[in-house]
Amino acid sequence: LLHASSPFSEAVASLLRDSEARDQHTRGVGTALYAAPEQMAGHDCDIKADIFSFGIIFVEIFCLFGSGMERIVVLGKAR
Repeated sequence: LLHASSPFSEAVASLLRDSEARDQHTRGVGTALYAAPEQMAGHDCDIKADIFSFGIIFVEIFCLFGSGMERIVVLGKAR
């Protein structure tokens, strides 16, 4: 087992603190149109949220929009 004050356990604790700080720092950041529903609700996100965002971008890349309003309507429906 690891000793509580070993260099490895201190490094792991530091990484965990950095991860928590990063999660707090990026909470609420981003474009709402691309954000997954769980992200918009303020819940923790995982790779599924990234895949959701990629899907919206995928639709945007492969659809031709006649106007900005049409883009917003189509992407809103894709959500």
